[in-house]
Amino acid sequence: MLGATLLAGCGDSELSALRDRFLLSEEPVDSVVVSRVRSRLQQENAPTSIDVVLTGRVYAGKESEPWSSGRCAFILTDFTGHSGDSEHDPYECPFCSESIEDYRAFIRFGDDGEAANVDAREVFAITERQKVTLKGTASLDDHGDVVVDGVGLFVNP
Repeated sequence: MLGATLLAGCGDSELSALRDRFLLSEEPVDSVVVSRVRSRLQQENAPTSIDVVLTGRVYAGKESEPWSSGRCAFILTDFTGHSGDSEHDPYECPFCSESIEDYRAFIRFGDDGEAANVDAREVFAITERQKVTLKGTASLDDHGDVVVDGVGLFVNP
């Protein structure tokens, strides 16, 4: 339903198809933090990928953009702080910033491990620091960063 509402006036069939395919009308439950996903993937005898639900903010710190311009991809950052603070910024925290890879994930929506060639801001009507919950398959790239191939995204109000 939400996807249909956002489509009003949109003539781009690829954009419409991506919204229909990936935009969720209900928030997935049982989300975990990026650090837990990364830790699980780094364990001895760990699978190369796992199904996940993550909640975070579209954010890459004050110095960087979270977007991959023209691609259906962005950076998701954990926002829950050490004491449950919902406005925690791991890029600014002296403890978290030392291992920022534990708090961020690279998200992409598309096919065969490639982000679609439509900007995520257009597909999902999201902005920087927007809170989102997503479902997908997580793995580690060659640098040890968490990469999630998304299958659904809920945009939190």
